Amino acid sequence: MVIKINDMVTNMSYFLRYKLAIIKILIVIMISLLAYLGHAQNLQISGGNTFSVSLCSDGQVFAWGKNDVGQLGRDASNVKYAAAFSSTPSPVYRPLANSLKMKQADAGSGSTGIVLACDGSVWQWGGNCLNGNIGNGIQGGSCAGSPTDGGDYYSVMQQVLKGAQTPNATAFLTNISYINASTQSSFA
Repeated sequence: MVIKINDMVTNMSYFLRYKLAIIKILIVIMISLLAYLGHAQNLQISGGNTFSVSLCSDGQVFAWGKNDVGQLGRDASNVKYAAAFSSTPSPVYRPLANSLKMKQADAGSGSTGIVLACDGSVWQWGGNCLNGNIGNGIQGGSCAGSPTDGGDYYSVMQQVLKGAQTPNATAFLTNISYINASTQSSFA
């Protein structure tokens, strides 16, 4: 019986390639299963001048970057989240009553984040200086010096009012299908 060395090497090479292909397929299946079992995947990423936001498949919004006027949507009453900068994406703080799933997010090019909920409502957070870009009926100050949370900026999502209204009004934007943010304005 004659055994050819070249045939053995060729057969071993095919076997190793086959084994590697099986391993790659198993890895893809495992990643797909993990995603299917509830681990959120990024659906959308929006980069602004000073911060960025991402929207995950579970409807949760994350932000990272500069945080001088609440762009990251962190609860400012919690010192842990009041950092001036974060390079790690962390969830944007939502009021306890807001368990809505979000379907679109935009960082714009200013300091205000905007999201669209699956129910058609619109929510904003971040800078509210001078022109009241949060859309909650409150026009912020100059934001010079030491801006204040709840006036000059909002570190918690605020539901956007319909039209020009006063604070504490209850006529909110509804049935919105698309949002967009720019430097000092947002559109729904």
